Amino acid sequence: MKKRIALVSICSFLGLSGFGSAPHKMNSDQCHAYFGSLDLRTSHTIERLSPWLETKGRSPASAQPLDRESWRKWANTELKEMQLLSDDAKTAGGNAELRRLLTDISNEMVHFQGQTNVGGVEKMKNILTAVRVRIKKGLNKGSCGSL
Repeated sequence: MKKRIALVSICSFLGLSGFGSAPHKMNSDQCHAYFGSLDLRTSHTIERLSPWLETKGRSPASAQPLDRESWRKWANTELKEMQLLSDDAKTAGGNAELRRLLTDISNEMVHFQGQTNVGGVEKMKNILTAVRVRIKKGLNKGSCGSL
């Protein structure tokens, strides 16, 4: 019985998470919504880093210790989502500009993950600021326009 419940749970997870489903084509509105949401999440992450920036990387009395694993997991989650979107864009006829934007942002997130290993809070903030700039430039350039 436990094996059957576990199997049903795994199958439900795979179905709900999109694994095994056909790729879908993202339209321009969904693309803008995704990048708007990513910009907001990135902004919130910068805000969450600010207590450590104000104390030059030392753990401020008012904040929890810098949880590097949480930052790595956050970046990894974002990277996975970007890879799925890039795959969708490629499958749907390829939007080179969108894929380039996703690749550039993904590279920044990999760099961010590296900085979490060494606790480079200032560099982490600068990387996320660069991500926000890339998002704005990409949207202004029309990266979502040809979907």
